[in-house]
Amino acid sequence: MMVLSVVAVTASFAGAAAAADDGPDETLDADSLSGQDVWIGQEVEITNLTSPADLMQDDEVVENLRVDENGNATIDTSDLSEGRYYIEEGQDDTATGSFWVNEHEIETEFTESSTNQDTVDLEYEDVSDEPRTDDVNVTVSGELDGEALSDSDLEEIFGGTTVEDEDKVEITIPSDTNVAEADFSDQDVGSYNFTVEVADTTAEDTASVDVTDTDASVTFDDTSYEENVGDEVEMTLDLQNTEQAGVDLIYDGEVLGQVDVTDATDDDEVTLVLNTYDKTVSLAEDDESGATVVPDFSEIEGDEPLPAIDYELEAFPSTDRDGETDASLLILNERSTDDVTTHVAPSSVSPSDDLDNILEDATQRDYVAQGDYLITQVEASGIYGYLDDGNLEDHGLQLHYEQSESGPFDSPEAFNLSDVDSDNYVIKEDAQNDTFYVIFDVNDIQTANMGTDEDEDMTSQSWNVEFSVNEDNDYIENEDDVESVDQDFDVEEPSVEIEGDFDDDDRLQVSNSAESEVTAETNIAPGTEGEFAVRFQTEVEYADAVVDADGMIANAFDFSDREAGEEIRYVRVNADGASDEVEGTVVQADEQPAEPEPEFTVDTEAPSEVTVNESAELGVTLANDGDANGTTNLTVTVGDETVDDTTKEIAAGEETSFSYDIPTDEAGDVSWEVTVDDDSASGTVTVAEEGDGEDGTDGEDGEDGTDGEDGEDGTDGEDGEDGTDSEDGGDGSDGDAEGQPGFGVAVALVAMLAAAMLALRRQN
Repeated sequence: MMVLSVVAVTASFAGAAAAADDGPDETLDADSLSGQDVWIGQEVEITNLTSPADLMQDDEVVENLRVDENGNATIDTSDLSEGRYYIEEGQDDTATGSFWVNEHEIETEFTESSTNQDTVDLEYEDVSDEPRTDDVNVTVSGELDGEALSDSDLEEIFGGTTVEDEDKVEITIPSDTNVAEADFSDQDVGSYNFTVEVADTTAEDTASVDVTDTDASVTFDDTSYEENVGDEVEMTLDLQNTEQAGVDLIYDGEVLGQVDVTDATDDDEVTLVLNTYDKTVSLAEDDESGATVVPDFSEIEGDEPLPAIDYELEAFPSTDRDGETDASLLILNERSTDDVTTHVAPSSVSPSDDLDNILEDATQRDYVAQGDYLITQVEASGIYGYLDDGNLEDHGLQLHYEQSESGPFDSPEAFNLSDVDSDNYVIKEDAQNDTFYVIFDVNDIQTANMGTDEDEDMTSQSWNVEFSVNEDNDYIENEDDVESVDQDFDVEEPSVEIEGDFDDDDRLQVSNSAESEVTAETNIAPGTEGEFAVRFQTEVEYADAVVDADGMIANAFDFSDREAGEEIRYVRVNADGASDEVEGTVVQADEQPAEPEPEFTVDTEAPSEVTVNESAELGVTLANDGDANGTTNLTVTVGDETVDDTTKEIAAGEETSFSYDIPTDEAGDVSWEVTVDDDSASGTVTVAEEGDGEDGTDGEDGEDGTDGEDGEDGTDGEDGEDGTDSEDGGDGSDGDAEGQPGFGVAVALVAMLAAAMLALRRQN
């Protein structure tokens, strides 16, 4: 989008522009001076003077006036200051009435900061303390991109008459319009800066305009728009080099509706809102274009809303529709009725607040305590084109509340939203999410609709709320097509009940710990503020609390200085008018178990040695071996680079794994380190050059040597000596070792046994 700028700076300088004629700018009669206004820079003629005459201010002579034979004198106001002046004349210095000399100030500005070689208005405004009310003659000089414009160029643009020997033109600004027309249709493109000087005063100002030759265009901000019938469609038009636009709604080649946009800010966005129910078009709430929008859907007969079909959209850069510059689609779907849900909000909520703020304090719930706000959430589409008038039943919509149970001879209490005084409920729309909310205080509904009998109210009753779209709605053809959704809820007396451990005497047992918690359960809306009071023999301790989403209200007291067995006269809780009170006693606090904590460990896996350019990774498994979920900072360094420095969240008993590349592009040692809050690991990977020889494998063990021969028989009577064992063959050396002769252990044992038996036989 082209950014446009307008410059208009008020200034006043000494020395007025030359007037078109040589006569005075103003003529005043000395006999009738009574506060007339003139402006600095003007030449003022005073008539009916008696010589001598002096111009006076504050009893001081400002100027001696030269009175001619006709009793006239001329005053040049260029060097005068603002203020009131008078004249003393004649030999007796008779004082005339007074007149005012004013500073003249003006502001000039083009109505458009950019024009596509077209006509644009120059606006003139007199911002003096005493503005002039007559037509004003001004001279205009100018520059195009810093180069002076000739008087002929200026005459083509503004008309008027040229000023002799100056590159200026003089034009008249009419007092009824204060506008001069500037025609750039035959001028060069560029940035024009003009100086506007009032012909008979010192006032001057500047104004700027950009002249372009870019074609005008209007484009949609999306290629299609989709919505449900009965709702509103928002579309934004981007205007380039034009202040107007035309949009046509087309079906099957026929133009069903047209929207004319005029007076928009040139080169700006215009956001339109089309109501598909009543076929009106308006500017969006946040639109700042200042445009005028006029829709025309007269081609569609009657007041029927737009049906659920697909339409074509065409955009034009003028309301004359001389050639479209963009197109889009409008898809309208059938409406639906989907769901109803109840919520509650505390009595401190302000229904007039923003919906988001209200919902922050609301809780979905199928029961509500008297005095709280009941929020009925309705999910339905195709109703937001007419819901904002607040009268549902005029359009076939109904929100009906009815008592679910009643006595055998009683009729159930019931009311429609239309039965309720509009001051007692608020409707909040969330059309973007096809949802609206009805908010009211249960007490207000009771007062407005349950009659004069105090027993006839919504309290302690079960209710049903139903939202329906019936045959009176334009989108429901007959009673067989009626749509409805409903929800049951209860209205209860507000209650709060203290909970905890009670002894046999129904006394609440309160521990003497630094965090001694007192709790209560309530049906009052979450977010409601309450208060606890614990009364000992000689003092009372108070604590504020807030009802949480579970309907609990709690606070912790520091009773660590209390003795077990000390009597508590009462423990009391109050919340929005509901209260409960019990007696209590102080008991010894139990040993508090240590708070569970997370504990993080790392397990790593990486090769010890790789070759150059071989793929290598560092694997990291991060585990939480503690008893609580937690976070830890994981830092991983590989070589000289930190490849990970992030916070990891891991549940108790869980683990997660990560991997990181190890650079192997050159030989050398690459160190790595992994750290977490509670653990760390480190190591080194050796990157070796390709082609290094590997160590030879160990040779196999040699075979055992053969058994040695038996020894000779000894002489009779003496035991023969045992033959000596042969030695075992040694282990084979690395490489090609062979076995050596000799006994193995088993063979040696056998040989010894044989020799012993032989010796025994000889003895026998």
